[in-house]
Amino acid sequence: MKHAVRGPGFILLFVMTFIIYSNSFNGSWQFDDYPNIIGNTSIHITDLSFNSLFNTFFSKGLKLEGKTKRLYRPVASLSLALNWYWGRDNVFGYHLVNITIHFIASYFLFLTIMLLLKTPNIRGKYEGSEYFIALFATTLWCAHPINTQAITYIVQRMASLAAMFYIIGIYFYLRLRMSQSRQKLYLWAFFCFLSFILALGSKENTITFPGALMLVEICFFQNLNKKDNVRKMIKAILITGVIILFIGSVIFILRAKSPVSFLMDWYEQRNYTPIERLMTEARIVVFYLSQLFYPIVDRLSIVHDFPISTSLFNPVTTIPSILFIFLSILFGIFQIKKRAVLSFAILFFFLNHMIESTILPLELLFEHRNYLPSMFLFLPLAIGLKLVLDYYSDKKRSMYVLLSAFASLLIMAFGMGTYIRNFTWQSSKTLWEDVMEKAPELARPYIFLGGYYNDIGDNIKALALYKKALNMKDPTPKKSNAAALNNIGIIYSDLKDYKKAISYFKKALELEPGSSEVLHNLALNYIKVIDDFLFRTFF
Repeated sequence: MKHAVRGPGFILLFVMTFIIYSNSFNGSWQFDDYPNIIGNTSIHITDLSFNSLFNTFFSKGLKLEGKTKRLYRPVASLSLALNWYWGRDNVFGYHLVNITIHFIASYFLFLTIMLLLKTPNIRGKYEGSEYFIALFATTLWCAHPINTQAITYIVQRMASLAAMFYIIGIYFYLRLRMSQSRQKLYLWAFFCFLSFILALGSKENTITFPGALMLVEICFFQNLNKKDNVRKMIKAILITGVIILFIGSVIFILRAKSPVSFLMDWYEQRNYTPIERLMTEARIVVFYLSQLFYPIVDRLSIVHDFPISTSLFNPVTTIPSILFIFLSILFGIFQIKKRAVLSFAILFFFLNHMIESTILPLELLFEHRNYLPSMFLFLPLAIGLKLVLDYYSDKKRSMYVLLSAFASLLIMAFGMGTYIRNFTWQSSKTLWEDVMEKAPELARPYIFLGGYYNDIGDNIKALALYKKALNMKDPTPKKSNAAALNNIGIIYSDLKDYKKAISYFKKALELEPGSSEVLHNLALNYIKVIDDFLFRTFF
């Protein structure tokens, strides 16, 4: 382990991480950054007193219902609050922290893989190759372009920070299981549990952590040839499921929201049912896998125009996707004895898509959701490459050189893809023009580009974009149309056409009757109409 810490792995990962993200330090605020950071006064701390720091734990970055605050990702919120304290809205510090988190996550992934390759069930299989396999698999994951959404997109620190603590927790669990010292055993157990709490406090999808430890135990430590061990494992899996359900219930209670009301309230805003979401997510998970193994920049976007599965046969790819996932999971389960590493990589991927890619009424598709699930996905590839390199090292030197060059070029291609993708995140204009090109029928790029042109004073272009956004596709169509109508009203108000502005605010209110922003804008314009009437009458 000391060799791993002092070896070139640390330096390589550090240098590579900061090089491929070196052009992201000035990337602007985007999308959910505004409600979660810029407009979230709960994290705008001005001192480091206990009360100020503690209050950030109860910051709900998204729109609060009334004035009630709920516990919301306290670890991630605290980290963003500290960034605000030191740099206010200067993006440099936020990007620096995000990139550092990615490096730490990558390095602990490297250390974790090193330990996995020395566990009882596969000990000796890759002896002497552990360092190469761990470093190559980690480098591919670290440099992958899809991770830009979890790193360059500032607010998705929630996803990357959670994954960092998650992998640190697995590392400490491995140290615990492989420890020969009783005193250190308790120490590793404490750090493992602490890592889980910190991960859960960063983002709720890490509730799967006990399941991941169960996978580690089954794949790498338990002798499944013994029937008694198999029975124990089945019991342990059931207990783990109960633990996950219990923790999930506690999270809902702490956030003052019952699971049933949460699902019902959110699905009312969506244009799909729970069953439609479940069927659609099967296709999305397959799409994620295609992005991970074919990550050209043209296939990456902050939002995607992904059609909903309205039945098992519409689109026709729905059933094949469901079957693929089902068979992949079965393959992972039945190959644990023979191919523990491959099984672990497959089952870990699907386990960590269980929260965000199944029934919960979240938006359908976001690339940052792959940050944690994909961590071990390149491990079997690294093992396969090492075995082929060893085979050709003595038999056919030219093939060995060719494969070595391919491995190097693959890492360079991933790194270059990440560097190029970061340019898209430089401004609101570059990001949403990219979306408009890839998904021209979605409302969001037109609304956000309209906001950009409105900010720079080009009202005519902004107005055209807002009007084009009306009745276009969106995951929350009523909310989208209301936003476009409200923004059109604001522009007409700026142009002093108050009556036309009022007509658009009224239309927005029909779609979102309780919108305080629209009501405020409507009231202001009624006042302006009265002022204008009084001025013309008496002066």
